[in-house]
Amino acid sequence: MVTYTKCQRAFTPTEIEDIQKIVADYYAEGRCRISREVCHTLDWYAENGKPKEWICRELLITLEKDEVVALPPPMAKSFNRFKKKRMFSFTEPEKVFTGTPKDHTHPQIKRTSTGEENDLWDHLVKTYHYLGYNGHIGRFLKYVAWIDGVPIACLGWMGAALKVKSRDRYCGITDNNRYETIKYIANNFRFVILPWARIKYLASHLLSKNVQQVRRDWKDVYNIDLTLLETFIEKGRFSGTCYKATNWKCIGETKGYAKTKQSYKKHSIIKAVYVYDLQRGKEKAHGLL
Repeated sequence: MVTYTKCQRAFTPTEIEDIQKIVADYYAEGRCRISREVCHTLDWYAENGKPKEWICRELLITLEKDEVVALPPPMAKSFNRFKKKRMFSFTEPEKVFTGTPKDHTHPQIKRTSTGEENDLWDHLVKTYHYLGYNGHIGRFLKYVAWIDGVPIACLGWMGAALKVKSRDRYCGITDNNRYETIKYIANNFRFVILPWARIKYLASHLLSKNVQQVRRDWKDVYNIDLTLLETFIEKGRFSGTCYKATNWKCIGETKGYAKTKQSYKKHSIIKAVYVYDLQRGKEKAHGLL
C-alpha cells in the first residue's frame, strides 16, 4: 500500500480513510471546505494555530491523481492569487535623499499589513529589484522603510531554502531533522534601496534595525522563535557590504541550482551564503549550530 507523506507527516491508512469520508461528505461544498475539514479532523495546524490548508490541498490533489479520492471541480479557475493583481499607481518622488541616516528623521521600517501596503511593496520590488517579484507562498513578512512619508527601501523575509549544502553543514541539518530545523530559519529574499535614497550607510542601518524587528514579528505572526537568518548574494553583482557591516557571516556558496516543483534546475548563478546567528552568546537550540 502506498504511504503518503507531506512535510514529513506520514498519513496512516486510517487517516486516508478519514480523508475519503470527508471528501464524500463535503463534496458539494467545494475543495476549500474539504481542506478545512481535513485539517480539523487530522489536527493539522501550523505553529500559529492556523490550519495548513494550502499544504492540505496539495495532498488532496496527489490523492486524486492516484485515484484515492475524487475531488469536486475547482470553484475558481485558479488558486494562484498572483495572477490577478489590483492596478497600482506610484509616482516617483522628485526629492532625492542624500547624506547619512543621521541627517534625516530616523527612517521608520513598517511591516505591511493592508492590501494597499502589500501592493506598494510588490510594485516597488517588482520595479526596482533586479530579480523583480512574482509572488510566493509559505511564510513571509514584508517591510517598507520610510523617511518623511516617502518609501526609501523594501525588505522581504520568507521561510528558509529547503536545501543549501553549506548552511546545512554549518547548522547540522540532515534529512532526518530538516523540516523540524529549517522552520527556525528565515530567508532575506529581497532587499532593495530605492533610487531616490542615496544615503550613505543606509543599507546597513536598515538591515541592522530590521533583524530584531523580523525576529519579533515572526514570533507574533507564526509563533516561531527564529534562531538564524540567511540570505544569498549573487557573486560578481554584489559584494555583501551591508551584511558584512552588520555581522553576518559568509559560510560558503551555492552550487548554481534552483528548486522547481519537481526537481532542481541548474542555472549556474553562484551565490554567497550569509547567515546571522540570533542566538549568539546563548545556548544553541533546535539543532542549529
